[in-house]
Amino acid sequence: MKVALLVPPMPYTLEDAPELQFPPLSICYLGAVLREAGHEVILVDMTVSNMTLAALRRKLKAFRPQVVGISAISASFTKGAAIAGLVKELDPQVAVLMGGMHPTFADRSTLERYPVDIVVRNEGERTVLEVLAHLEAGADGLGGIAGISYKDESGAIQVNPPRAYITDLDSLPLPAYDLLETMPIYARLREFLVVTSRGCPYRCIFCSSSPFWGHRWRVRSIDHLMAEIDHLVDRYGAKTMVFGDDNFSFDNPRVFEICQALHAGNYQLDWRCSVRADSLTRPLLQAMRDSGCSGLFIGVESGSQKSLDLLRKRSRLEDSLEAVRLCREVGIETTCAMLMGLPWETEQDIRENIAFVTHRLRPHEVVWNLLHPDPGSELYEKLGDYGLRFVIDDPERHIGNAPSVIETRHLTAPQLNQLWMEACFAAGVGEEE
Repeated sequence: MKVALLVPPMPYTLEDAPELQFPPLSICYLGAVLREAGHEVILVDMTVSNMTLAALRRKLKAFRPQVVGISAISASFTKGAAIAGLVKELDPQVAVLMGGMHPTFADRSTLERYPVDIVVRNEGERTVLEVLAHLEAGADGLGGIAGISYKDESGAIQVNPPRAYITDLDSLPLPAYDLLETMPIYARLREFLVVTSRGCPYRCIFCSSSPFWGHRWRVRSIDHLMAEIDHLVDRYGAKTMVFGDDNFSFDNPRVFEICQALHAGNYQLDWRCSVRADSLTRPLLQAMRDSGCSGLFIGVESGSQKSLDLLRKRSRLEDSLEAVRLCREVGIETTCAMLMGLPWETEQDIRENIAFVTHRLRPHEVVWNLLHPDPGSELYEKLGDYGLRFVIDDPERHIGNAPSVIETRHLTAPQLNQLWMEACFAAGVGEEE
């Protein structure tokens, strides 16, 4: 079948945030799987191309797809829904699929409000293959396909049982970077996102990634991972690698293996990753540094142990303090993420958090995120129970900066905006004594 896979534009552009721009792995993986199965596939990456809807219309008219798949997170969902409408205007017979975190956890509302035929929930590679085989055969009904929600012939919404997650990640082909017309842009940046594992066993109440990828941690083999790194270095001149796992350091022995492989390959790569503070040791950090690691992203979230416990982080303040200290000693920079606007926080609590980061934690960089409960997280699903209320009903604003999209029992949105600005301008973060 002829399939067009799209990622909609984000609220920020390449010029606004070049450090956040990577080839869209969602459609690159899916494109590789579909091509391997014999489908004719194009990838349309609207995140860095500045492609207009008029240009997209021309591209789709020229290609004449039978199926269009749109991958969206909350921040890109509104534009993704508009693209679904454009597709149906061009040809109402085209099957429109949506996937990604936001549609997965807002499947019913997506199908009710927008011209979307099928929502592919959670991991999509195996599910979309089965959907296409079904459509190509002209079979009746979609009731036997696990992992989808859809409108049946009467217009009623059906939610099929979930699909089991892929256990053998090595069975997936490498991402189809060659299908991206935007690849020259990423090649100029020379910075790429690579995912070595899927899933996270933790159940933090603010997170929608763990419910999306599952609570079982699944990994690629070192050989499979290094084949992708070889490809990115040899073909696209990669100089910087960001490992996009939710918890790269979950298994220390495996991290040591990756470090050894990177060191043995003499890639001269600069690389970064996201870690939990309680998984770090000095020998591990030294091995990471020796293999090219220059920076770690640590989700500290709060300077209050009470808050960490209520968030179900299963971590201690002492772990974060020790992790940042050890990173300084071995020469790895730290970017620490902090949450602001938690349901129980008062103004005094937030000011104490700011003081904790500025005077005790002292990372090289801090990212203050205003709480924006996304579909799939416990905070979103139990919004009222937590005393939260949306004051801006626009998924595009779910990016963590002001203006706040919520208010709490204790703080209004304007108060949160002011505190966020104070936190961002707080002096002393990352400065040496």
